[in-house]
Amino acid sequence: LITTPNRWYPIEFHSLLPVFHWLPKKYFYAVLKCLGKKELADENRLNLCSSKSIRKMLKELGIRKYKIMYSYFLGLPSNILLFIEKEI
Repeated sequence: LITTPNRWYPIEFHSLLPVFHWLPKKYFYAVLKCLGKKELADENRLNLCSSKSIRKMLKELGIRKYKIMYSYFLGLPSNILLFIEKEI
């Protein structure tokens, strides 16, 4: 089981900023730096995923047996839950 915040949820939970994380990464990281959140303004520390980007990673890794689900907050999918089944 792997869980990650959903990139498309309107609030970014690490910074608590609304919708700025929908900007291209370089602009979002610039906003974080301007707000003094430099520790988050690095792709190695904060790289938000969507279910589409997770599926792409799984395909590149050759993982075929998985299930993606969501947990909801205020009626919207806030977190992505990834269940990977071991292949025998």
